Amino acid sequence: MSPSEVDGKGDVPIEERPMSITTISSPNRLVALWEKSAALLGIELQGSEPVSASEKTDRRYFSLLTLWFSMNFNLIAVSTGMSGTMSYGLGLKECSLIILFFGMLTALSAPYLSLLGVKLGLRQMLHARYAFGLYGVSVPLVLNMATLAGYGIIDCILGGQALSAINPERLSLDGGIVIIAMITLAIILFGVRMLHIFDLYSWFPTLVGILVATGCGGKHLHLQTVPDSVVAQDILSFAALVAGFFLPWSAVASDFTVYFDTKSKKTAIFVPSYIGLLIGGVPLMILGAAIGGAVPNVPSWQEGYNNSSVGGVLGAMLEPAGGFGKFLLALLGLSVLGNVTGSVYALTLNFQAFLRMMRIRAPRVLCTIIVMAIIIPVSIRVAAEFFQSLNNLLGVISYWPACFIAVVLLEHLHFRKGSWEWYDLRSWDQFQALPTGIAALAASVLSFGLVVPGMSQTWYTGPIGQCTGDIGFEVAFVLTALFYLPLRMLEVRFRKLGSATSVLFEARLEQAGLLKRVVDAIKDLVQDCNFDCNDSGIALQAMDNSHVALVSMMLNAEAFSPYRCDRTVALGINLVSLTKVLRAAQNEDILTLKAEDSPDVVNLMFESAETDRLSEYDIKLMDIDQEHLAIPDTEYSATVKMPSAEFQRICRDLNALSESVVIEATKEGVKFSCQGDIGNGSVTVRQHTNVEKPDNNVSIELSEPVALTFSLKYLVNFCKATALSTQVKLCLSQEVPLQVEYGLGSGHLRFFLAPKQRNAALKGATLGEKEEKKKKETFLKFALDIHVPVTRFISSRCCRINPPNVQQALIAANAVNRLRKKATLDTLSHSFAVGNTAKTATSTLDDASRYEPGSVTEQFSKIPSSQSRASLLGGTHDSSFRSPTSLFPERQGYRQVYGPPRVSKMYIPNSKWTWMFVIIAVVQAAVILGLESYVFANFQIHSVSLAQVFQTTKTIPTFFSLYTFGFIYELILVYDALRLKNTIQIIGICCCNVGLLIYGAVQTVEDEGVLDNNLWKETRAILIAIPCILAGTSIMMSFVAWKLYDEFAWTIYKHISADLRMKRRYLTYQIYIALLKFDFFFFLGFTVQFIVIVTEKTDVEFALTIAAIPVTILILIFAAYFTRRENTLGMCAIIVLYFGGLAYFLFKLVRMYQPSREQEYLAARKSLTFFAVITILLILVTIGNAIWCTHNFHKGLKPHLVRARKSSDAEKATELSTRVPGEGVPARMMID
Repeated sequence: MSPSEVDGKGDVPIEERPMSITTISSPNRLVALWEKSAALLGIELQGSEPVSASEKTDRRYFSLLTLWFSMNFNLIAVSTGMSGTMSYGLGLKECSLIILFFGMLTALSAPYLSLLGVKLGLRQMLHARYAFGLYGVSVPLVLNMATLAGYGIIDCILGGQALSAINPERLSLDGGIVIIAMITLAIILFGVRMLHIFDLYSWFPTLVGILVATGCGGKHLHLQTVPDSVVAQDILSFAALVAGFFLPWSAVASDFTVYFDTKSKKTAIFVPSYIGLLIGGVPLMILGAAIGGAVPNVPSWQEGYNNSSVGGVLGAMLEPAGGFGKFLLALLGLSVLGNVTGSVYALTLNFQAFLRMMRIRAPRVLCTIIVMAIIIPVSIRVAAEFFQSLNNLLGVISYWPACFIAVVLLEHLHFRKGSWEWYDLRSWDQFQALPTGIAALAASVLSFGLVVPGMSQTWYTGPIGQCTGDIGFEVAFVLTALFYLPLRMLEVRFRKLGSATSVLFEARLEQAGLLKRVVDAIKDLVQDCNFDCNDSGIALQAMDNSHVALVSMMLNAEAFSPYRCDRTVALGINLVSLTKVLRAAQNEDILTLKAEDSPDVVNLMFESAETDRLSEYDIKLMDIDQEHLAIPDTEYSATVKMPSAEFQRICRDLNALSESVVIEATKEGVKFSCQGDIGNGSVTVRQHTNVEKPDNNVSIELSEPVALTFSLKYLVNFCKATALSTQVKLCLSQEVPLQVEYGLGSGHLRFFLAPKQRNAALKGATLGEKEEKKKKETFLKFALDIHVPVTRFISSRCCRINPPNVQQALIAANAVNRLRKKATLDTLSHSFAVGNTAKTATSTLDDASRYEPGSVTEQFSKIPSSQSRASLLGGTHDSSFRSPTSLFPERQGYRQVYGPPRVSKMYIPNSKWTWMFVIIAVVQAAVILGLESYVFANFQIHSVSLAQVFQTTKTIPTFFSLYTFGFIYELILVYDALRLKNTIQIIGICCCNVGLLIYGAVQTVEDEGVLDNNLWKETRAILIAIPCILAGTSIMMSFVAWKLYDEFAWTIYKHISADLRMKRRYLTYQIYIALLKFDFFFFLGFTVQFIVIVTEKTDVEFALTIAAIPVTILILIFAAYFTRRENTLGMCAIIVLYFGGLAYFLFKLVRMYQPSREQEYLAARKSLTFFAVITILLILVTIGNAIWCTHNFHKGLKPHLVRARKSSDAEKATELSTRVPGEGVPARMMID
C-alpha cells in the first residue's frame, strides 16, 4: 500500500474507509438490528458524509432528466407564473419572454454544479467548505435550510389546496397539508435512490392533469387582461422571481448525483439535468402566466381563486370534466411531491450537517422526522396568506444563491483550475486543511452594500430599485465575484489554499547522483518541462522545440524511501535552474524533494551520508501548459540490446564523418553506416554472449529487416545517458520513431527520435547517378547563395521567358557574376568543383540575354527534379533554398529577401470540397437574388409610385435589401472562412443559412397580408420556393462543411500542435471571432428594419440608431483586437458594452409588444422579433465566450496565433520557382 493511500487516521485506504453508518458496527444491539433492517428494506443510512468510490456505481443518466423534470413540473411553477400577471401586472407576452430568457440563463448553474457530486462524491454544502471553510459554510448552510424549508412549506400548501378543492366540506386545507407531508416522509426515508425511482414516473399523472385542465379551460385563456403600461421595474422584479425559482437548486445540485459513476462523461450529467430543469419549469410557468392573466375575466376562476388560490383555479378549470376532473385535481395536488421530496431530502442532509457542526451526531432518518415535524405546523400557519408568502420568499431567496454561485464557481474554475484533482477529499472536515472562509463571507456581505438599494420587494424597496426594479440577484452575482477574486488571492497567499504547512508531495532518494545524471542527459533537448507526480511515482514527458525528439522518464515510487503524493501534481521546472541547484549536491548525498499544496516552489534538501551537512534550496515553479502524448504500445520489428558505452562510441565516431546515420538491422547483425563529405564509415555489431561480462552482451530480436536514417546530433545527445545504465535498448520499425531506452533500476529513461525521409529523387539511382546529381545540387546551392546587381539586368531582359526559365536564368546570372568577381578560382574549385559549371552558367547567361528560352531550358534540363538543402537538425528538406543576402544590397533600407522573388496573390480554393462550398454559396445567392429581384420588380410595376410603396408597406423593399445584403455578406464570410480555414465560421455560415431560411418564411407570411390578391397569386409560388431552395442548399452546405471539418483539422494541428488544452483555447478563440461577424449581421438586420420601417427622420432615435452602426463596428473591431492582443482591461470594457447591447435589445423586444406601441411596430413586428431574439441569443453566447477567452489570456495561445497568422501570410505568396514532384513533402517524420 502506497503512502498516498493513507489518510492519516490509520493504515486504511480512503476508498475502503467506512463512509456511512451502514458499515460501522455498533455495540448496541438495537442499533445493529436497525441497521440490518434498514439494509434489507433499502433505507439509505448514508448521511452528509462524502460517498466513497465503491458506492458510486449509478449510470442511469435518464433518471437525472426525470428527477429535475419532476421536481419542477408541478403547481409551484404554475403559481410562480401566475404571479407575473396577477401580482406584477405584466401581460402574457412580457411574462413569457422573461420566463424564457431568465429561465435559460439562471438554470445553467445547477446542472454544472451537479458535476461536483459525480466527480467528488461531496454533497453541495460539503463542497462549499472548500470555499467558505469548515465553519464559514454555516452561513450559506442556514440560508439554504431556510430556502428549502420555504419551498417545502409552499409545496405542502399547494398540494393541500388542490386536495381540499376536491371536496372542501370533507377535507380541509389543513388535512390536505398533512397528507402531502406524510407521503413526502414515506418517500424520502428511503433516500436518494428511491427519489430517483419515484421521479421516474411521478411526472406522468401531472402531465395528464395539466393537459386535461388546459383542454377544459383553454377556451378562456385568450381572455387576457391587457395592462395599461409595462414598466422596467415590474419586468426586473418578475425576473428576480423567476431567478428565485431556478437559482436555489444550485445549492443542492450535487446532493442528487453523489452516487453516479466517477467515470461518467460531463455531458451525460449536464445535458439531461439542464433539459429536465428547463422543460420542467418554463412551460408551466408560461401556462401559469396565461391562467393568471385570464382569472379576472372568468368569474368561476376568480371565485375558485378566492376560495383556494391556485388549487381553486385548477378546480374551476376541471369542473367540466365532472368526477374525472376531481380525480385529476387530486393528481395535480400530488404533483408537488416531486418538488417537496427533493427539497426536504436536501433539507434533512443540510440539517444533519448543521447538527454535526454543533458536535451533535444524528442519523439522517431522525433528522427527516424532525424536519417534517417542523414543516407541518408552519405550513398550516402561513397558508392563510399564500401568495404574499410566495412572493416574499421567492423574491428574497434569489439574492444569497447568486453570491453562493459566484463564490463556488470562481473557486472551482479559477483557484482550483477547474480540476477535480485540486480537492483533497480527506480534509473535508479538517479546519486547518480548509480555507478560512473569510474571503467568501466578506465578498458576499460587501456585495449587499449595493444589493439592498437595488431591492424591490413588497416589504422593502431600495432607492435604486425604485428606478430600475429589482436588480438584486444580478448585482449580488457580479459584485461578489469582483470582491472574491482579490480577497481570495490574499487568503491563498497567507494560507496556501488551506494550510501553510500542508505537505502534498515528499520523496526521498538515497543517491542524488541519479537525478543529476538524468537531468544532465536531457537538459540539452528540453529546457522547461513538467515533473508529473502521482501515487505511482515521478514521470516526465517533453518534446524538443522541433518536435523531432521526445523524452520520457519514469521513476517509480519504489525508487524512493519514503514516497508520498496525496494527489496528482505537476511541478513545472526549468532544467537549467535545476542543474545549477543539483551541482550543490554530491552524488552520494541523500536527496529529499518536497512540495506543498498549490506549490509555488519545490524544496530540495541534500543530506550528506558521511557528515552532518544539510543543505536546502527552493526552486520557483513555472506554469507550463503541457499535454501528455499517449505513446502507443508498439510491436517493433527489431529490438537490439547492446552495451551503452559501445553505442556511445559508435555514434561519436560516425558523427565525425556525417550528420546522419543509417541503422540497418538484419539477420547478420546491426549495421551503423554513414556517408559524409570527407568519407564513409560503417560499424557492424553482431549478436554475442559474454558469460563473464554479461554487460557486454548483444542480443537482437528480429521479425523483419529494418533500415532507417537518423540524425547523429540527436543520438549523440541521447548518449549522455550512458552513465545511467550499462545496457541500452534500441527498438526499430519502418516509419516509426526509434526508441532508445536506458534502465534506471526502478524506472526508465526513453528517447524517441523521428526518422528522416529518404529523398525520393535518389531512390533507385546508381552510385554514379547519385554523385552526378550531388554535383549539380552543389552548384545549385552555390548559385542560389549569390545575389548580385546583374540580376536586375537578367530579370528585365528575360521578360519573354516563362517563369520557370526566368528562375533558372536568375540562378545562372548570379553564379556567373559571382564567379567573375572571385579572385581565387582554386578555392571555388576546392569547395564547389565549378570548373565546367562556370562555363555552363556563362553560356546560359548569353543565351538568356539573346531571348532564347529554349537554350535556357536545355541547359537546365538535367537539373535534378528535387533539390535538397541541409537542415540545422540534419537531413534534407524539399523546398526552395534561402539566400542570406539581399537581392539588391546597394539599396539602403530595402528589406531582406530570402529565396526567389515572391508575388502575393489572392486566395483561390485548392481542393474539391472548398470549391464545392464556394459553388453552392454562389449558385444559391444568384438563384435566390434572381427570384427576389423578380418579385421586387413586379411589386414596383404594380405600384403607382415609390411614395405609394412606402405608404402601403415598407417591408418588401426592406426585406429585399436585407436579403441582398445577407447573401453578399454570406459570400464574404465564405471566402473569409475558407481563406482562414476556420471550421467554426463554416459551421456558423450553415446556421446563418438556416436563419435566412426562417427569415424568408416569416417574411412570406407577412407579405401575404400586405400584397394585393393579384400580385400575391403571381408571386406566391416564388416566395414559397425561396425557403425550399434554402432548405436544400443548407443540407448540401452542411454536408460539405462536415468534409471541410476533416480537411481543415490538419491546418489547426499545424498551427496549434497536439496540445489538447491549446486546441480548446484556439477553438474558443475561433468561436469568438466567428460570433463577432454574425453579431454584426443580425445587429445590422434589426437596425435597418427599425430605421426604415419604424422610425421617422424627425425622431431623435432615428439619428441615434444610425450613429450606433459605426460605433458598433468599432466595438466589434476592438473586441477582436483585444482578444488577439490578450488585453484583459479592454476585454472587460467590451463585455460591459455587450451587456449594454443586451439591455437595448431586451428593451426593444418588450417595447414592440406594448399595447401603446403596437401600431408603430405592427408592419414588421414578426421579422423584428426574429432578428431581436437571434441577436439576444448571440450576445449571450458572445458574452460567455468573451469571458472564457479572457480566462484563457496569458496561457500560451498568443504565440500560436502570431505563428498561425505568419503562416497564413506565407501561404498568400507564391514563389517563382519550378514546381517539381515531391516538393513540399517534409523531409523527416514528426514525433506528433
